[in-house]
Amino acid sequence: MRSHYVNGLPSGVEDFTAPQFVNGYPDLKLEERTRAYVLGNERTKQRYKELAWRFSRTIAPSPMFDDTIYRGCFEAALESDCQKFHVGCVIKQGGTTIVATANTKNPILEGMCTPTCIRLGITSRTESMLGACDHAEERALDYLIDNRIDPATCEFYVAGFAPGGIPGKRASPEFTCLRCANQLVRRHLKAINVECGDAWNAITAVDALKQSVAYALQQKKAYV
Repeated sequence: MRSHYVNGLPSGVEDFTAPQFVNGYPDLKLEERTRAYVLGNERTKQRYKELAWRFSRTIAPSPMFDDTIYRGCFEAALESDCQKFHVGCVIKQGGTTIVATANTKNPILEGMCTPTCIRLGITSRTESMLGACDHAEERALDYLIDNRIDPATCEFYVAGFAPGGIPGKRASPEFTCLRCANQLVRRHLKAINVECGDAWNAITAVDALKQSVAYALQQKKAYV
């Protein structure tokens, strides 16, 4: 056996897969590994994503788990290294899915989340410029521009998840990030779709900007 992973919990080491060793449990020499190390193997990462998907749909069942675009958002969000909230964004052009992106740490701004993310102490949907992450929507726009794809022909689908893959539920079908909405308007994105009420809800870039202003000024309260 090349390697076998167990869980290091506050109560001690726990191996939830021990029953598989019907012919005797192996004598393990334990070494701590980071999450990045474990998921550095592509096959391991894909198995992890499948397990996370099944776990999330079991504890938070929703018709969205039958939606392929939502799954694209989910799997992209699992790539996020944000301490507060993981976001996945799928780009679609017509009936074609182009790529999926996630909010990920910007190395230059890493000091804002070391050891604790600055946004954990900031009211959600306010002070949108503060934080160490490049947003999933920003990275999606970068992809379009880098590949000379007109954003006016594309739609974004965006879904957020708590660390571990638990879906974040919106109280209303709104887009609330002023930082991203302003860029979506400037690039003339066709529409941005957000999950709410177990369905996708399309919002124009202009309406997204108007909605996000109200949250930035705290005229409306954030849903997370």
